[in-house]
This record gives sequence, structure tokens and C-alpha cells, in this order.
Amino acid sequence: MNRQILFAAALVVGLSGCAVFEGTQPTGFAPWKNNNTRRHRAASPDGVAWEIRSEKHEPVADLDFWKRALRDRLGGRGYRIVDSISFSMDGHPAFALEAGLDDRSWLVAVAPLEKRIVVVEAEGSVEAYQRHRADIVAALPRIKPR
Repeated sequence: MNRQILFAAALVVGLSGCAVFEGTQPTGFAPWKNNNTRRHRAASPDGVAWEIRSEKHEPVADLDFWKRALRDRLGGRGYRIVDSISFSMDGHPAFALEAGLDDRSWLVAVAPLEKRIVVVEAEGSVEAYQRHRADIVAALPRIKPR
């Protein structure tokens, strides 16, 4: 995955924290064999990558703050916001943005909890991402932070 976009949410959130969660991946994706309690990664046969991770919740803020931060960060880097999705992750309000840049599509979702924030990313070519979009979006509310 393109490093410049892979961890844009991490630039907003910060790279510390390591709470555990139960990971799940979209239908048709295979998990990577080196998954652990801090991170769950998977990929589709045509190269769409999926990652769930938990970060330290700093600064501690509500979902509206993270919505604005993600929009500002992505827009400021030239990404075209394609869609926004509100959903619930194990009873916690969550939010996802879908964005595009050149021939790549990207989704980043956040669910702020008390001491951590769950970050989900999916990225791939526009064509491959669109083939898996429904399964990617359907997988978001199935994530269960522990």
C-alpha cells in the first residue's frame, strides 16, 4: 500500500496504544498469517488491503472531532472525498470516509472509545476496491473491540 495514504489516520491519531480487539475481514479476503491482538490485516485476491488496529486515543475527543480531523487531513492532501458512512461498532458510534486519489480508492474508519480509538483502513485500485466495496462496508459493524 502507498505509505503516504496508508496511515493518514495514524498521523492524526498518533502511533502509540495497543489495545486488543477481535478482527474480522470482508467476505472473500484472506487474513495475513502474522496477525496479532494489536492488528488484523487481510487482502483480497486482486490486491485490496484491509487493516484494523487500535491506537491510543490522543487527543481524547468525540466522533465529531475525528470526522473533522479526517476530512481536513484528507482534503488538505488532495484526496477527493467520495462518501461518508456512519455506523456502529459494537455499540460505539463510528464513522468512515471513502476517498480517491489518482487511480486508488481508500476507506478510513474510526471508532473512538474511552482510552483507545479503533482505526480501519481499506485500499486498492479503483476497480478492485469497487468490486469489494459492499463487503468492505458490511464488515465495518462486525468489528468487536475487546
